[in-house]
Amino acid sequence: MPQLTVYSTLSSMSRNGQARPIPVDGQVLPPRVLLRRLGMLMLAAILAALDRGFIQPIVGPVWIHSLQILCMGVYMVDFWILLPPGRLGMLATRQFVSVARLLHSLLVISAILGTLQYNQAWVLFDLLVVLMLSINLWWLNMLISRILAKPELLLPMGFMLLIAIGTVLLKLPLATVPGPKLSWTDSLFTITSAVCVTGLIVRDTATDFTPFGQAIIGIFILLGGLGIMIFGTVFAMLLGARTSLRDEITLSRVLNDQPLQNVVKLTQFILLCTLVCILIGTIAMIPMWHEPLSFSERLGYSLFHSVSAFCNAGFALKSDSLMGYRYSMLSHMVVVPLLVVGGLGFPVISNLYAKLRHKTRLTLHTKTVLTTTAVLYVGGTVLLFAAQLAGHAHDAAGLNVTANAQHDAITVGELGGKLADASFLSWSSRTAGFNTIDMNNLSSGEYFVTMLLMMAGGSPSGTAGGMRTTTVALIFLGLLATLRQKDEASAFGRRLDESLIRKAAAMGSCYIALVSCSAFLLCLSEPFPFYRILFEVVSAATCTGLSAGITGELTTFGKYVIIGTMFLGRLGPMGLLVILFFKTVQGPRYRFAREDVLLG
Repeated sequence: MPQLTVYSTLSSMSRNGQARPIPVDGQVLPPRVLLRRLGMLMLAAILAALDRGFIQPIVGPVWIHSLQILCMGVYMVDFWILLPPGRLGMLATRQFVSVARLLHSLLVISAILGTLQYNQAWVLFDLLVVLMLSINLWWLNMLISRILAKPELLLPMGFMLLIAIGTVLLKLPLATVPGPKLSWTDSLFTITSAVCVTGLIVRDTATDFTPFGQAIIGIFILLGGLGIMIFGTVFAMLLGARTSLRDEITLSRVLNDQPLQNVVKLTQFILLCTLVCILIGTIAMIPMWHEPLSFSERLGYSLFHSVSAFCNAGFALKSDSLMGYRYSMLSHMVVVPLLVVGGLGFPVISNLYAKLRHKTRLTLHTKTVLTTTAVLYVGGTVLLFAAQLAGHAHDAAGLNVTANAQHDAITVGELGGKLADASFLSWSSRTAGFNTIDMNNLSSGEYFVTMLLMMAGGSPSGTAGGMRTTTVALIFLGLLATLRQKDEASAFGRRLDESLIRKAAAMGSCYIALVSCSAFLLCLSEPFPFYRILFEVVSAATCTGLSAGITGELTTFGKYVIIGTMFLGRLGPMGLLVILFFKTVQGPRYRFAREDVLLG
């Protein structure tokens, strides 16, 4: 049995500052080999799409025959270079090497059979290309994480890589229906919205994309919602690869500084929880759809909406989102629980699971998240319900003359409907993005409350966005301690460190600055009322996806402003600023003299 050589992952830089090659299974895997593999796999996938998706409708057997010969030649060259023996991956165990060699053999066989017109082999070929792309993308992540001086940069780089790949895939003719051509800007906007689990759209997901395009959007929602590092790590562990200390440090940073001893188990729990929730949601949604659909169509609709709901993405295969299911019990009993579980954050779910199974205590984080979530939901429902009643009263008073006759009195059934609308919007506005009512017809009060809930967002280490519930709670507790003239803030009998309060205030300030800058830029370029622009920007910055109806009418400059806002909002503006421009300070070397200023 060959011995696995263990190398130090904390010394991947040579003394002269240049990156060292990563030792692999007793040999060396230079970065150029890894990049060549990824390039070859992408080329093989594009050639397969050309062969089967674009050229076949063209009449001309000589052209088709010559293309198939070209494909076979490229496949053979690609895959012979792709995985030669002894160059099979980082820190590879014997099990991992065996699996990789098996995948290589199957890929070559399926390429040969598929090119020789055995069409069933293409199904295996497609699956193997996706599988091997996943393996090589994980290797690339690990390589970058060991070379980068700042491992935190891996997260934005991973998101940019996903967006770049998804933009190209969505531009394939197989992804869009015949009609107006999908521009590069619209493709970039759609994929950025999917990867950032926002839900804002400039092209209708239901009518402008084929099932293949909708599947691409769904896959990138899942990758963006959970993170490619989480998927890659679990996938590699299943194949027998091992994570290094540097990899676990990077994962810890991705998961909001989780303790290193918990990071691998939490990663496995995240994937298991995700698969279970999506599976349950898919099964429960199958009878929800009103239209006469086949079972496979119902299954596809259910799977897409289950993924979108759990990841708090807000994408729907209905042009009016869930407005057609406004008073459907299943839309409230299935979609809302998926939104809640995805938005609570995986550390909270893990702690609740441990509480039920092992009778462990609830952490301060869990108590803070649950309490803040309950307050935001109840408070949001009450305020939205009050805003709806106020809007109804304004209509009845004659502010809306055409509705004066039918709004003189409100029935009990209408009250129940308005309460259901307020309850759903209170959950959905905290970065979920689904809507059961027309967002263009909201009153001013409803717009205001919805924007406040969008800014609050979900909880850390979950699929939701926004400032996060813990940030809101810490800002409130810090304010309360100041008003009570206390030196320290506390919650549930525990003292809160002052640095947490400062960090929460800084995060809130960064989000406000992001919204302000983006709104100002859109005010310069777009001819819409200010409240609609502000609503759109808040929705993009908090990765919510609710729209005031102006997204599809934005100029090209306005679309790029929203793209940048979604990207920064998903990564967290403060975290990105710290990574790019500031160094981590271990401790103060000196202290300045103290002097006070007047506050008012």
